[in-house]
Amino acid sequence: MAELAQLNLKGELHLKHLERVKSVIDSKEANMSGKNINHLRLSWGRNEESELQENVEQIAEVLQPHTQQLQSLGVGGYRGEHFPQWMSSSSLKDLKRLVLTDCKNCLYLNKESSNGGIAGCFIALEDLLLNNMPKLISLSREGGENMFTHLSQLTIIECPNLLDLPFLPALKVLCVGGKCSWELLSSIHKFYNLEDLKLGDNEEVTCFPDGMLSNLTSIKELDIWKHSKLKLLPIETINPCALRSLYIRDCESLVSLKDEALQGLHCLEKFDIMGCPKFNLSASFRYLTCLEKLAISDISDIGGLQEALQHMTALHTLSLMNLPNLTSLPDCLGNLGLLRVLIISACPNLMCLPPTIQCLSGLKTLDIYGCPELRKRCRKETGEDWPKIAHVPGFIMNDKMVMIVRKAGRWLVDIKGLSSILFIHTKNI
Repeated sequence: MAELAQLNLKGELHLKHLERVKSVIDSKEANMSGKNINHLRLSWGRNEESELQENVEQIAEVLQPHTQQLQSLGVGGYRGEHFPQWMSSSSLKDLKRLVLTDCKNCLYLNKESSNGGIAGCFIALEDLLLNNMPKLISLSREGGENMFTHLSQLTIIECPNLLDLPFLPALKVLCVGGKCSWELLSSIHKFYNLEDLKLGDNEEVTCFPDGMLSNLTSIKELDIWKHSKLKLLPIETINPCALRSLYIRDCESLVSLKDEALQGLHCLEKFDIMGCPKFNLSASFRYLTCLEKLAISDISDIGGLQEALQHMTALHTLSLMNLPNLTSLPDCLGNLGLLRVLIISACPNLMCLPPTIQCLSGLKTLDIYGCPELRKRCRKETGEDWPKIAHVPGFIMNDKMVMIVRKAGRWLVDIKGLSSILFIHTKNI
């Protein structure tokens, strides 16, 4: 640490293996307060030496940089119960990003205030990431209502005991991953300016708190993944005029979305439903008339596919993947006049393409993987379905993954001996 004392450091600095610092005196020798650092990372190793470091809080306290220039701060592997006082100082007027990882003993982000208040603390912070902090129970001892007035992005991963979040008036993006408390989920409803909500990797939740989504009047994107026990998703409480993208992945127990929820999603443009084997494509999907991108994967019951597709006339990208029960595509596929991209993957029992696919004059890309019967029928010139797709400029077919590109009326195809070839459709090729 003494070697840092004479260095005129600026810009970015990462101090690693701070568990090897034995005393506060050694830490002081770094003269961090004299460094004009904009981006600082402090890291302790994930080892026994870190666990046994008794004076870690005092060492961290004297590593205070010139706070008025600090723009981003990262702390990893810290084993103290309290973060240093300077981390929540009002002098951090330019701190925009804070990343705290594996700080397993901390209960709060700030120490108890000596003057009875923390107005101005983290006042400029825009991006906060909290990762693997099992004992964290609150962002602040004092409630934190005035701490994060400019916070626009909050990521919380594996913080199972973090309770009610304070009101965050500027919050636009919230991501909660791993185990989390019911109180945390219940506090989401207060973020009425939230535009992007991501909830993932929680194998315990069977349902969400009542009203969790009800006040999210600005929500544009909702992403739910790896909730294996989730049975109900109450999206009917979301503002239907705001939501543009809905992604649901790996929710094995989810059976359906309520009809009244789907009926209100007139403005939805992107929808992925993947890894939800029990999910039912209900007739109410016909209300998604503005949908532009649809991806369906790993669903057992695809009986409602025809009813769903025939009303999606705005669709320009359709992906059908890992659907072993799909034996045919509906004739209404030909009515999707705006369709530009069609991807069919791992549908081994799909026998043929519908004749109406010839009506898709605007189709630019057709990708087919893992469909052995379909592959036979789509062979260039000799396959029975080839005349249906000969007009498609870009065509990928599986096994050797060959992409055929049409340029100026000529086909560029098959080069023997290659296991993979990709030609990109371009006027200047």
